[in-house]
Amino acid sequence: MLLAIAITGIALFDSNYLHNELLTVMFVLASLLFIVLLSVIFAYAGYIVLKSLFLLSAELSLLIFLAQEYCNTGVHTGDDALRSLVALSILYILYVFFKSLWTALVKEKDNIPDKQWTKEGIIIIGFFLISVISLLWMIYQVASPIILGLCVYRI
Repeated sequence: MLLAIAITGIALFDSNYLHNELLTVMFVLASLLFIVLLSVIFAYAGYIVLKSLFLLSAELSLLIFLAQEYCNTGVHTGDDALRSLVALSILYILYVFFKSLWTALVKEKDNIPDKQWTKEGIIIIGFFLISVISLLWMIYQVASPIILGLCVYRI
């Protein structure tokens, strides 16, 4: 009760004598805290996604190297074979990537005790999942032109 009276008194003092300057300062501080929290969540999601992607980077690099070297040769008798190889390799890489990502996400979920599934915790997990999805979209936007730019996909 004393805390509520103190907060009300500060709000009345701010509106009558400080012309809402204290309210503006509190809004700026709350906004900065929210931005820092979202940045930490995004950085942690990036760590998990890139850790899963790092394990597959050698396979993806080898696939792109082989396909680009095939395109640099003057002979294009195996276009169908290269398309099949790229498709199957990408399916395998995506399977292993999402399996690794899912394992990391489940491991992180198991670190949260059942008692802490509050409304705030669910909102933070929602921001985390949105960050993971946006990072996956960024990776797709970078990798898609490389794969689709190969000579076997040009018409």
